Amino acid sequence: MTASPREREATIRQVLGLPAEIDLRASVTSSGQLVRAGYTVEKLRLDRPGQVPLPALLCVPEGATGRCPAVVYADSAGKAAGLEPGGAIERELKENRIVLAVDLRGYGETADVESGGRYLNDAFRTSMLAMHLGRPLVGQRVEDLLVALDFLANHPSVDAGDMRLFGVGRAGPVVLHAAALSPACKAVKLAGSIRSWTDDVVARPRDPQLLELAVPGALAHYDLADLAAMLGDRLSVVSSSPAASTPAASTPDTSNK
Repeated sequence: MTASPREREATIRQVLGLPAEIDLRASVTSSGQLVRAGYTVEKLRLDRPGQVPLPALLCVPEGATGRCPAVVYADSAGKAAGLEPGGAIERELKENRIVLAVDLRGYGETADVESGGRYLNDAFRTSMLAMHLGRPLVGQRVEDLLVALDFLANHPSVDAGDMRLFGVGRAGPVVLHAAALSPACKAVKLAGSIRSWTDDVVARPRDPQLLELAVPGALAHYDLADLAAMLGDRLSVVSSSPAASTPAASTPDTSNK
């Protein structure tokens, strides 16, 4: 992508089906708090009119004072997947970072639980509907991440100048896009994510789990590697681990039900 930053942003928004301006303000509902060794977990739901609710876990390290750096954690296995002892979220908390773990639409609590048994994969119906509407699922999930960043930026315990994104599994490409569109994002981590639409999606058309990552027409303008290049040294790739990629059977109830 050789265009100016403003032109690049406009192109990305166009292919994702995002409007030029989005009202990111959300009403916040808390449904309880868990106390774990070294940190607390508050169960939240972020709501915007006419939009899918965004379930979230606000994890705050014990003894945090003043304004702390913060991370939005998005995992295709669900928001609680990194909460195993020693998992990805706990590692961030030990660095004195507040973590907001979110269920991007179609993940975790908002997953289409009936789709997997009847269709190609667990995101088939939502992916197809999103593309027919001209709003690819990647773009809708990017909007969820921008809402999460806005929530953190306005939280009294968060240093709005030090916010990061962490994407695991199929949430990785969503995180890349959100970081490219958000100057508020200081750094990005990816784990277990695909790195290219050309090599990892187009070249593997029979892979049942890649439909949700399709963005029609995007390759006429850029590939995921171009987004990674735009981020430069803000981007780091870490090794995926069971704690960062699969839900733990022993994880306490972190749903908003």
